Amino acid sequence: MRRFRLTPLRLSAAILIGSLAFAGVSYAASLGLTSKQLHTWSQALTKGTCSPAESDAEIRGGNPNRNFGNQSSEKVVNRSNVNDWYVLIGFDPASSPCSLPATAGADSAVLTLTITSASKNSVSAYPITSPWNAATVTWNTAPTFGSTPDFTFSGAGTDTFTVTAPLDTGIKSGGSFYGWMLVDTSGTNNATTTIAGNGSGQDPAIALHYEK
Repeated sequence: MRRFRLTPLRLSAAILIGSLAFAGVSYAASLGLTSKQLHTWSQALTKGTCSPAESDAEIRGGNPNRNFGNQSSEKVVNRSNVNDWYVLIGFDPASSPCSLPATAGADSAVLTLTITSASKNSVSAYPITSPWNAATVTWNTAPTFGSTPDFTFSGAGTDTFTVTAPLDTGIKSGGSFYGWMLVDTSGTNNATTTIAGNGSGQDPAIALHYEK
């Protein structure tokens, strides 16, 4: 049988490793942590997929106090060179079916929009920066939105957009993700874009891969 020779170098290494391990346990004890809690830190994150609850609304400058929420189709219009019809689309990752806590994060998120018709259009999606409700929002009560679009599209068809960053930021800030304001940016008179809305069977949707 081969014998293990304990040299001075090996003895020093063993003492050092034992000291570090003891120091780690002592530090954890000083924080009031048990071995069970230490084990919890090493547990793997839960990963999953879901599609956050969606809502949408149309707001019109010509009908500033009327609500056009959750219609089967929504229009973005530049009429007489005035952007007076906007579309809001929103998603709530904090409610069912996702119900993600603020400690969760988005690994990936892809938005799908179905544009059923488009004429002379170019539409930009600006991040909404304040709360709104599809059942009550109007032109006069519209939420605020950012000055830089997250994405832009034109033409009819089904489009997909990677929106991981805004979803991740919204989840981690306590679920304060408000969606996007769709505005015509073509600069063309009578440009109109029609988008399949809530309840159309082609609702705006986000495929979200998350960890929590």
